[in-house]
Amino acid sequence: MNDGHPEDAQDRSLVGAVPEVLPPGRRRRSQEERRDASKKGLLTAALELIGERGFRATSFQAIAQRAGYSPSLVSHRFGSKEGLLSEMVRRMLSRWGTDVREVAIESRTGADALKAIAAAHRTALEQSPSAVRAMYMLLFESLIDAQELRREFVALDQRLRADNAALLRAAQPPDQTHDDVDAEAQAALFLAMLRGITLQWLVDPQALDLPRVYAALDHMLERGLRR
Repeated sequence: MNDGHPEDAQDRSLVGAVPEVLPPGRRRRSQEERRDASKKGLLTAALELIGERGFRATSFQAIAQRAGYSPSLVSHRFGSKEGLLSEMVRRMLSRWGTDVREVAIESRTGADALKAIAAAHRTALEQSPSAVRAMYMLLFESLIDAQELRREFVALDQRLRADNAALLRAAQPPDQTHDDVDAEAQAALFLAMLRGITLQWLVDPQALDLPRVYAALDHMLERGLRR
């Protein structure tokens, strides 16, 4: 029975679900809560499948089946496959920024801040390899024909370079000229090093001794940025 919300009936028809039977004392989820739950389930399924199969082999039908919904709900929620993936990238990058990067940096600046970011990056490789693999698959797909995804990655790189450059400038003494450390160039180089480590690890994880590699990166940051 419809409880008075037209989209509630539409949601149930899309997913083929029966009305919720709630235990005593538990309230019915709101329309917004149901929508958020279905989005989260579909995005999680998409992330898993892209990590397993790649972008092109991941279909609406496969995503819906993995998440336990109908393919029509995927289209209803995101409009297109690229729209779903763009939303997934935005959420992953938002989590990296607020839950990982900012927590790692705390009040650090300069080389100390970049070393903290590098440590968080290593943790992501070691603890969330499927998510990292999926993200890089999408990055390369964005270079081919996924323009909406490419815009997300362009914005990401611009923000990362700007934020890292700001961290480097914040560590410079007031009487030190900006020419002593080219913050923008160093920020771009730091991003390139993290991306390069990731690509080598994705191709052949056994070839990289991550503790040694990141220790060497820390040493490079110390020598290059502490003058």
